[in-house]
Amino acid sequence: MESLIFIIEMENYARPSANHITMAKIEGNELEQPTDLDKWIVWIGWDDGRHRQQINGVILSEKIVLTSYAPDLMNAPKSIGKIVYGETKMPDICRKENVINWSKSMNYIADVLSPNSTDIQLALIKLNERIKLKSPDVEAIEIPDRQPDENSDCVVIGKGTILEDYIVKIKATIVHKSICKEKFPELDENNSVCIVTQSDMTDGPHCRHYQTGSPLICDGLFAGLVNWQPRCTSNITICTNVCALQQWIKKSVKIINAFSLYSPYAKYVVWYGRRRSGVIKQNGFGIIITENIILTHHVEYVNDAEVRGVRVAVYGYPYTVNDKSNVVYVGWTNYTNYSNNLKPPRYEPQLGLIRLNEDINLDDEFATTIPIPVGGRNLRKCVVLFYKYDVIYEAPVKVIPKKECKRMLPDLYEDSICINWKDVDKGFNHCKNLMGGAPLICGDELAGIVSEQKPCDYLKPRPCVDVFKFRKWILSNLKPDIWPRIYKIRKNGKTSYAQPQQQEISAEYR
Repeated sequence: MESLIFIIEMENYARPSANHITMAKIEGNELEQPTDLDKWIVWIGWDDGRHRQQINGVILSEKIVLTSYAPDLMNAPKSIGKIVYGETKMPDICRKENVINWSKSMNYIADVLSPNSTDIQLALIKLNERIKLKSPDVEAIEIPDRQPDENSDCVVIGKGTILEDYIVKIKATIVHKSICKEKFPELDENNSVCIVTQSDMTDGPHCRHYQTGSPLICDGLFAGLVNWQPRCTSNITICTNVCALQQWIKKSVKIINAFSLYSPYAKYVVWYGRRRSGVIKQNGFGIIITENIILTHHVEYVNDAEVRGVRVAVYGYPYTVNDKSNVVYVGWTNYTNYSNNLKPPRYEPQLGLIRLNEDINLDDEFATTIPIPVGGRNLRKCVVLFYKYDVIYEAPVKVIPKKECKRMLPDLYEDSICINWKDVDKGFNHCKNLMGGAPLICGDELAGIVSEQKPCDYLKPRPCVDVFKFRKWILSNLKPDIWPRIYKIRKNGKTSYAQPQQQEISAEYR
């Protein structure tokens, strides 16, 4: 498996040439030739925190890719996976619309970090967004009902070695099972296909000329996928036989399609910020508690004259942030905070309400309200929501005992919930990945609202407002007639901004 730095930052750019124009520019050689079968191929890359890898794979459907091996990144939130499709050549800069993130995979042999070359190597990847199959350069491949034999006319379609970074076809000959079994005694010959190249240009082991995950095409049918061979010392390359394993593929496609990439709590969440020049800067998360009220952490005051942006809240994206089919942008102006501070108070309760300018179109699947707790909470099985690479995920957290939290954060107010990652990591932690306003959910019920912490120490607990303890304040401020307004104070030639004393307004409800 070749170790390469996969493209991480992708930008839109104007590029009039299509794949067939690019292909016409490729001058083939005895080993590698241009092909129009690149329509099935994707480039797959990932960074799992240990290695950055790049392999090939094939498109099975709009959201499913089949390859030889892919780690499951769902339990590694700091890791990233991407595919690029519709590209004959892996360019320095990819068209943004041809790049899709992924996190979820299923391998035939589960929980294997480095499969052996003789293992059955099959993996399904579920994409975060759909591939646009209607493009002339992109097509899904079909699993055949018959297997190839030694007389089949075969090619491997994948990244070239001589024509580096191009998708090419390389002639291949199937080796008899007995020869392959003699060479690799541990091989499951009934679920494998062995091939050699048909060229005098090969210098050294033939398997180096085939990219991991590249499809073997025999008589125009999809026959196998090239295995990863960590010790490439043979002139024989092993492929996993996809026809022999089609039942596993079909069964696993149903399983992975049913798997939810996103947190089921995402339908309760919005994020809010300011839109300026078409770009939205996020200020925090929030949760839907009524059709037009968002509960969040402290809403920081910003002078509109300085920002010159429009305040917006975004909801309806349980699947992906970039899935525009359900995303709705709503403007907002009015808000109220529990604290009088213009900025989030570090060790005081951070709680705010935002009133939207329009009602949310509530929907049980995409956007709905979450109840405010009415009794004691069971602070077990707790998760917090965050988003990574366009998908809203949940991360398991542990609730820190009050005495321990007070010892580590002595200035923190009493009615708080302290949390931290179950597995504290320098690369993935609450300081880097949690946004103020994110919900803390314990036992399927809302328990807290994550506070902002600047500066932040990931080794110390993260405070959350205990929603139950502030229930009366929240409910009292759902009445529009008592919402405070920001007003200007001009003193000694200087202008400042303030709110009325919020505690005085709502003291009777605490």
